[in-house]
Amino acid sequence: MKLKDFLETVHGLSEKVGQMRMGVSSCPDCKGQITQEEHKEKHLEEAMRIRDKLPHNLVWSFKNLEIIPKITMTFDGKGHAVASLEEVEIY
Repeated sequence: MKLKDFLETVHGLSEKVGQMRMGVSSCPDCKGQITQEEHKEKHLEEAMRIRDKLPHNLVWSFKNLEIIPKITMTFDGKGHAVASLEEVEIY
């Protein structure tokens, strides 16, 4: 997954988690049309679908969302650097 795609996915995930935590009457998608429990379930399912698009070596918690990338840099004999995103932890 490219870093740009990763960041966009994490942003979408954090938005869904934020929607899940807000009151149903404040949610722009639900607008108080369903119960608070249905609202939470709806956005939790949406967040889980987004989460499933992320690489599977992630640490995940709905309480906090903290991203810690582990980037490896290698240098060839000509002085060129290559960086790769080895692992990302989300807390």
